[in-house]
Amino acid sequence: MVTPIPDFWMVGVALILGKIAAILLAQKSPLNPKLRLKILISACSFVILYLLAALQIYISAAILLPWFLPSSAFLAYIIPAIRSKKHA
Repeated sequence: MVTPIPDFWMVGVALILGKIAAILLAQKSPLNPKLRLKILISACSFVILYLLAALQIYISAAILLPWFLPSSAFLAYIIPAIRSKKHA
């Protein structure tokens, strides 16, 4: 018997974490390209680690965690925060 976790709970948690990360990135106003790349790689690594943890929890404890919608919601906050802001 597999126990599913509702999507909206995990999406809500991902939105909160993404917003917190975006606010922290906004405080570091001048982001050089190397730092942007490091932040992007670490955010993608976090998503991959979450996917692997969700798969392991599904295999070992029969608890189904959603991964696509929470991951895309998290990245939807992070990616615009690290883009370069060019002012006219």
